[in-house]
Amino acid sequence: MLVVPELVAFLLWFAISAALELAAYIIISHRLMPNFELRPYFSFNSVRKIWKFSAAMALIGLMSI
Repeated sequence: MLVVPELVAFLLWFAISAALELAAYIIISHRLMPNFELRPYFSFNSVRKIWKFSAAMALIGLMSI
């Protein structure tokens, strides 16, 4: 806030610096791991492992109402 004492200028600067930081992170990550791809998928095996815990949490939530 030393140059322009306005909230809009601060938020604009914050957005620009965040975008530059994100771009640098993406470029560096891609250079370090060029063949690494994260694609979302649904795993029934994961659901099978945690369904009891999820059911217990849902039951606790319902009983707290």
